[in-house]
Amino acid sequence: LRLSGLKTHPEAFGASYEEEVDLPRERWERWLDDAHVFGGFAEAVLAGCASLSARRPRKLSHIAELGAFYVTPESRGSGLASALMDACLRAAKSRYLQIVLTVNSENAAAQKLYLRHGFTVYGRLSRSLRVDNDLYDEVFMAHEVLRNGN
Repeated sequence: LRLSGLKTHPEAFGASYEEEVDLPRERWERWLDDAHVFGGFAEAVLAGCASLSARRPRKLSHIAELGAFYVTPESRGSGLASALMDACLRAAKSRYLQIVLTVNSENAAAQKLYLRHGFTVYGRLSRSLRVDNDLYDEVFMAHEVLRNGN
């Protein structure tokens, strides 16, 4: 699913299909060991994914990075993205104080989803993502994780 997203929507990711298609299985296994990875299904078919990974170094490990967030075009608008975000927020409560992410400034739907789930914009980096000859701005967003209702 991730490779499909990288290939069809390269402007939505910092990584590229070319960088990840030949990664060894062990690399993916390490990622799965280190991250909280979520899958969303539509009629028993994987249709969305998201991950939370602790920032490094250790002094920053109370902050999670939300990444690998992708929902197939067929499942967009179905509530799957919102369900994945809810799962990420629930998981974060037991381990993190903040969640951060970057999103392409032209991806209005993703920004709207993140804002609806309590993320706020804290910065923007112009022309930071290059896909072929196109340059995109990245928007930086954060979410303060509330524990025990406070």
